[in-house]
Amino acid sequence: MQRLLAVLTHAALRLVIAFMMAAGGAALVAVVFVARPPSSSSVEWIVPIRQAALAIGFAFLGAAVIALRVLPSRRELIRFAVSASERALPGGVLLLVVGLAGVSAWQFLLRREPSGPSLLTVQPERGAWPFRSSYVLAEASSGGIIGILEPAGADWNVLDRFRRPLAQVERVDARRGYCRYRIRVDQAEVCRFTWAMHGFGVWTAEMDIEFSNGAAQRLDPSYAMALAPILEAQARRTSQRMD
Repeated sequence: MQRLLAVLTHAALRLVIAFMMAAGGAALVAVVFVARPPSSSSVEWIVPIRQAALAIGFAFLGAAVIALRVLPSRRELIRFAVSASERALPGGVLLLVVGLAGVSAWQFLLRREPSGPSLLTVQPERGAWPFRSSYVLAEASSGGIIGILEPAGADWNVLDRFRRPLAQVERVDARRGYCRYRIRVDQAEVCRFTWAMHGFGVWTAEMDIEFSNGAAQRLDPSYAMALAPILEAQARRTSQRMD
């Protein structure tokens, strides 16, 4: 039984190494196809993908090569499994496990966001359609309504608490792994949202918010903060439908 476990462990490690080499090679090959953007407008979303592909490709290939160097032979693992006098794992196995764990942790590292008191609440409006509802923006401390976010197809309308129009949110670009929105007040752009993938899955995407000069004088920034997660979820669904 111990001999069989040693053989299976060795085969599993070799399989993981093979997958890492294939993933790293595929990432570097993908860089060749995105080296020259087809148009100037696609630079914004191709550059992050190219950078992520380079980082993943070199990291995976390097880890795979090191793993092959330190991986003990099958005979050594079997000899360790059937030997009752040895108590510690071979040094190569320990180094390999630590290295693979480090690469995995680096790839799936979660950033810890600063904690603090809630300033705003965003809740679906009562009586609205369940699949395409409006949202009510309110102060967290007093519960006073600040405004309403009302859907309009792929766009949104920003209303005050009396449902008077304040601004329009327009989706100006939508591709696989990339979406861009803007807020306009009296035909003037006051804020821009850019959702872009930085890897090979929607979980690598980030939403960037860019305010124009004097935007706070035209529109309360709390509207943009409330819109960000809503637009991010919308952009993620749009990108997934394009797969």
